[in-house]
Amino acid sequence: MVQVRRWDPRDAPQVHAVGTAFTTNLIYDLITEDACFCLRQASLDAPLTKSYPLGTPENPDHAVVAEVGGQIVGYAELAFESWNRRGSVRHLYVSDSHRGQGIGSALLDALETSARALGARSLWVETQNVNYPAIQFYQRVGFVMTGFDRSLYGPVSESREVAIFFERDL
Repeated sequence: MVQVRRWDPRDAPQVHAVGTAFTTNLIYDLITEDACFCLRQASLDAPLTKSYPLGTPENPDHAVVAEVGGQIVGYAELAFESWNRRGSVRHLYVSDSHRGQGIGSALLDALETSARALGARSLWVETQNVNYPAIQFYQRVGFVMTGFDRSLYGPVSESREVAIFFERDL
């Protein structure tokens, strides 16, 4: 059974062991035409593996961990933007061995509770078009694609990666 609780500084070593990598054979290509855009599934010739740096929480008051049997298996962090009343999911990671067991959803539920308490009107998240598993997850839990940024990660000519933005109303 998963238990989600507030992050504690003593959790740092276990949180860093959760892992932030994904591997996929599928990505989404961003298709734009006139005033429309969409994602189209594309297969890769070779699997893509990517991991993300995870430092000390930027917002420790709004960071949570998921535990199973006393072991930390997930981490999530929320930032609240008061000017537009949006809760931004800054991090959401679940260890490989515990993915697909509802832990990501439990972490998001905890962030949503915090966001509502802060007066947020929505949850917002950014991920990459190459992070096929994350896009599938966010759509499955009720997020809707709201936009993209071709240059967020650097010049378009250097990377196939595009930032994709999702939002879920609260």
